Amino acid sequence: MPLVERFFDQKAAIGGALTDLGCHPVYLLQLFLGADPETVSATYTSVNGRGLEDNAVVTVGYPDQKIGVIEAGFTSRNPFTIEIFGTEGSLTYTDAGNLLRVSGAAFGGDEQQLPVPHDGEAPFAQWVDHITNGTRADDNLTRTVELTRLVVAANEAAEQGRTVTYPPV
Repeated sequence: MPLVERFFDQKAAIGGALTDLGCHPVYLLQLFLGADPETVSATYTSVNGRGLEDNAVVTVGYPDQKIGVIEAGFTSRNPFTIEIFGTEGSLTYTDAGNLLRVSGAAFGGDEQQLPVPHDGEAPFAQWVDHITNGTRADDNLTRTVELTRLVVAANEAAEQGRTVTYPPV
Protein backbone atom coordinates (compact mmCIF):
# COMPACT_ATOMS: atom_id res chain seq x y z
CA MET A 1 0.00 0.00 0.00
CA PRO A 2 1.57 3.34 -1.01
CA LEU A 3 2.12 6.01 1.60
CA VAL A 4 -0.13 9.04 1.62
CA GLU A 5 1.32 12.28 0.26
CA ARG A 6 1.76 13.95 3.68
CA PHE A 7 4.46 11.39 4.56
CA PHE A 8 6.71 13.16 2.05
CA ASP A 9 5.88 16.75 3.02
CA GLN A 10 8.60 18.06 5.38
CA LYS A 11 6.25 20.49 7.13
CA ALA A 12 3.39 18.03 7.61
CA ALA A 13 5.50 14.97 8.42
CA ILE A 14 8.14 16.68 10.63
CA GLY A 15 10.56 13.92 9.61
CA GLY A 16 10.64 10.78 7.52
CA ALA A 17 11.14 7.10 8.26
CA LEU A 18 13.06 7.59 11.51
CA THR A 19 10.45 9.89 13.03
CA ASP A 20 7.57 7.68 11.91
CA LEU A 21 8.72 4.06 12.12
CA GLY A 22 12.06 4.54 13.86
CA CYS A 23 10.56 5.73 17.12
CA HIS A 24 9.85 2.08 18.00
CA PRO A 25 13.44 0.81 17.68
CA VAL A 26 14.65 4.04 19.35
CA TYR A 27 12.71 3.46 22.55
CA LEU A 28 13.57 -0.26 22.53
CA LEU A 29 17.26 0.52 22.15
CA GLN A 30 16.98 2.99 25.03
CA LEU A 31 15.30 0.32 27.17
CA PHE A 32 18.02 -2.24 26.39
CA LEU A 33 21.14 -0.04 26.41
CA GLY A 34 20.12 3.13 28.25
CA ALA A 35 18.75 6.55 27.38
CA ASP A 36 22.10 8.37 27.53
CA PRO A 37 24.47 7.47 24.73
CA GLU A 38 27.63 9.49 24.25
CA THR A 39 27.52 9.84 20.45
CA VAL A 40 24.95 9.66 17.66
CA SER A 41 25.58 9.29 13.94
CA ALA A 42 23.04 8.80 11.18
CA THR A 43 22.77 8.13 7.49
CA TYR A 44 19.51 8.92 5.71
CA THR A 45 18.68 8.21 2.09
CA SER A 46 15.71 8.82 -0.13
CA VAL A 47 15.24 5.88 -2.49
CA ASN A 48 12.04 7.37 -3.87
CA GLY A 49 13.55 10.86 -4.27
CA ARG A 50 10.64 12.59 -2.54
CA GLY A 51 12.65 14.82 -0.17
CA LEU A 52 12.34 13.10 3.20
CA GLU A 53 14.35 10.05 4.14
CA ASP A 54 12.70 6.75 3.47
CA ASN A 55 15.70 4.80 4.79
CA ALA A 56 17.51 5.63 8.02
CA VAL A 57 20.33 4.00 9.97
CA VAL A 58 21.36 5.50 13.31
CA THR A 59 24.35 4.37 15.35
CA VAL A 60 24.69 5.31 19.01
CA GLY A 61 27.80 4.85 21.12
CA TYR A 62 27.89 4.58 24.90
CA PRO A 63 30.67 5.47 27.36
CA ASP A 64 30.91 1.80 28.44
CA GLN A 65 31.63 0.75 24.81
CA LYS A 66 28.13 -0.53 23.94
CA ILE A 67 27.00 0.23 20.40
CA GLY A 68 23.40 0.34 19.24
CA VAL A 69 22.06 0.38 15.68
CA ILE A 70 18.58 1.59 14.76
CA GLU A 71 17.16 0.97 11.30
CA ALA A 72 13.92 2.26 9.83
CA GLY A 73 12.63 2.38 6.30
CA PHE A 74 9.54 2.74 4.17
CA THR A 75 11.17 0.92 1.24
CA SER A 76 12.08 -2.48 2.69
CA ARG A 77 9.79 -5.36 3.58
CA ASN A 78 11.76 -6.87 6.44
CA PRO A 79 10.02 -8.35 9.47
CA PHE A 80 10.32 -6.49 12.77
CA THR A 81 13.55 -7.83 14.28
CA ILE A 82 15.53 -7.23 17.46
CA GLU A 83 19.09 -8.52 17.74
CA ILE A 84 21.25 -8.17 20.86
CA PHE A 85 24.79 -9.54 20.84
CA GLY A 86 27.13 -9.45 23.81
CA THR A 87 30.19 -11.16 25.22
CA GLU A 88 28.09 -13.74 27.11
CA GLY A 89 25.31 -14.46 24.65
CA SER A 90 22.85 -13.30 22.06
CA LEU A 91 19.12 -12.77 21.71
CA THR A 92 17.16 -12.49 18.49
CA TYR A 93 13.47 -11.83 18.07
CA THR A 94 11.38 -11.59 14.93
CA ASP A 95 7.68 -11.06 14.60
CA ALA A 96 7.74 -13.42 11.61
CA GLY A 97 6.52 -16.39 13.61
CA ASN A 98 6.83 -14.48 16.92
CA LEU A 99 10.13 -16.24 17.72
CA LEU A 100 12.61 -15.43 20.50
CA ARG A 101 15.94 -17.29 20.34
CA VAL A 102 18.81 -17.06 22.82
CA SER A 103 22.24 -18.65 22.96
CA GLY A 104 25.57 -18.36 24.71
CA ALA A 105 26.95 -18.75 28.21
CA ALA A 106 24.33 -16.41 29.69
CA PHE A 107 21.66 -18.91 28.59
CA GLY A 108 23.40 -22.19 29.43
CA GLY A 109 25.40 -22.48 26.20
CA ASP A 110 22.92 -24.09 23.84
CA GLU A 111 20.60 -22.21 21.52
CA GLN A 112 17.05 -22.23 22.82
CA GLN A 113 13.71 -20.86 21.79
CA LEU A 114 11.91 -19.06 24.61
CA PRO A 115 8.18 -18.40 24.84
CA VAL A 116 7.13 -14.86 23.99
CA PRO A 117 4.84 -13.40 26.65
CA HIS A 118 1.43 -12.14 25.63
CA ASP A 119 1.04 -8.44 24.96
CA GLY A 120 0.09 -6.28 27.91
CA GLU A 121 -2.91 -4.03 27.96
CA ALA A 122 -3.38 -2.13 24.68
CA PRO A 123 -2.17 1.51 24.68
CA PHE A 124 -5.69 2.85 24.11
CA ALA A 125 -7.01 0.88 27.08
CA GLN A 126 -4.11 2.19 29.20
CA TRP A 127 -5.00 5.74 28.18
CA VAL A 128 -8.65 5.23 29.12
CA ASP A 129 -7.61 3.71 32.46
CA HIS A 130 -5.45 6.74 33.24
CA ILE A 131 -8.34 9.08 32.45
CA THR A 132 -10.79 6.99 34.46
CA ASN A 133 -8.46 6.68 37.47
CA GLY A 134 -7.03 10.20 37.35
CA THR A 135 -3.48 8.85 36.95
CA ARG A 136 -0.62 9.67 34.59
CA ALA A 137 1.78 7.56 32.57
CA ASP A 138 4.85 9.38 33.91
CA ASP A 139 7.26 6.64 32.79
CA ASN A 140 5.89 6.89 29.23
CA LEU A 141 6.16 10.67 29.31
CA THR A 142 9.81 10.45 30.37
CA ARG A 143 10.52 7.89 27.65
CA THR A 144 8.79 10.11 25.09
CA VAL A 145 11.08 13.02 25.92
CA GLU A 146 14.19 10.81 25.71
CA LEU A 147 13.04 9.27 22.43
CA THR A 148 12.47 12.73 20.97
CA ARG A 149 15.91 13.93 22.10
CA LEU A 150 17.57 10.99 20.35
CA VAL A 151 15.58 11.48 17.13
CA VAL A 152 16.51 15.20 17.13
CA ALA A 153 20.19 14.28 17.60
CA ALA A 154 19.98 11.73 14.76
CA ASN A 155 18.37 14.30 12.47
CA GLU A 156 21.16 16.75 13.31
CA ALA A 157 23.84 14.11 12.66
CA ALA A 158 22.31 13.16 9.31
CA GLU A 159 21.88 16.78 8.23
CA GLN A 160 25.45 17.70 9.19
CA GLY A 161 26.98 14.46 7.95
CA ARG A 162 28.91 13.90 11.17
CA THR A 163 28.75 12.24 14.56
CA VAL A 164 27.24 14.48 17.23
CA THR A 165 27.70 14.35 20.96
CA TYR A 166 24.76 13.45 23.10
CA PRO A 167 22.77 14.85 24.73
CA PRO A 168 22.32 17.71 22.26
CA VAL A 169 23.39 21.06 23.65
